[in-house]
Formats: sequence, structure tokens, C-alpha cells
Amino acid sequence: MAERKNFAVGETVEVPEGTVVRRPDGSERPVTGGLYVLDVPGTFVLGEREVTAK
Repeated sequence: MAERKNFAVGETVEVPEGTVVRRPDGSERPVTGGLYVLDVPGTFVLGEREVTAK
């Protein structure tokens, strides 16, 4: 099964602890707890994985 790339704003994505997320505005945040909430629309880079929140 292909990895999901499109999400709704407010959905949670599971990522490894310590992954650095690049947000749509270009800022970066490390993940703690293994979950990241896609809180704004746009493209996020979760480590090596790119996802879009609409």
C-alpha cells in the first residue's frame, strides 16, 4: 500500500521521535511523543516524507 500523502488540517501523523518537521512557513520543529498535528494548510516535510494538509 502506498504511503498516504494528503491529509485534512487537524489530522495527526505518526512519525519517529526526534524527527524534524519543516512547516509550510519554512520553520522547523522537532517531534516529541511520536505524533505531529498538521495544524495549518500547506506542505509539511516530516523527515524524508512530504505530506499536504488541506
